[in-house]
Amino acid sequence: MKEQRVIQVFVGSPGDVAEERERAFDVIKSINRDVLLPPGWRFEGVGWDQTHYPKLAWLSPQEAINQGVPQPGDCDIAVFLFWKRVGTPLPPGSFTENDAGPEPTGSLWEFYHAMESATGSWVLVYRCDRTPEMSDKDFEDPVGFGQQVKGCLLYTSDAADECCGVGGGGVGGGG
Repeated sequence: MKEQRVIQVFVGSPGDVAEERERAFDVIKSINRDVLLPPGWRFEGVGWDQTHYPKLAWLSPQEAINQGVPQPGDCDIAVFLFWKRVGTPLPPGSFTENDAGPEPTGSLWEFYHAMESATGSWVLVYRCDRTPEMSDKDFEDPVGFGQQVKGCLLYTSDAADECCGVGGGGVGGGG
């Protein structure tokens, strides 16, 4: 039997880039149909919404994801997509602390998990450059909305550039 080389591609993002996230998984699937892909190679998209895992009732959603989905730093490639949010804060005790700090969002924790990985994952960060739009929920907490947008802009430019050693408006790579 021919040996297969599976390249795991983790896709991390907050909920405001659902369309872009779906496109990322479509691209991963299309690579597998490319005639130039070496025989025996396969790309596999990894994410909480694309990977089957047990959703045990006694675990929080994040704990179930952590136990059932390959972690970003364990994948060959980690792709992060941002627009106007950096994500939802994780519940205390549902994660192991990393450079994302003591109260990270899920997306920031995943990013730092990939960056700090000993496996040398390739880490790519992309920021949607559409003008952020406010939803009804955002109008309920305009200060929180402003903090998320500011955090996303800072995170995807300054922090990613500094962390990854790459300039260019929020696109970083490293590992």
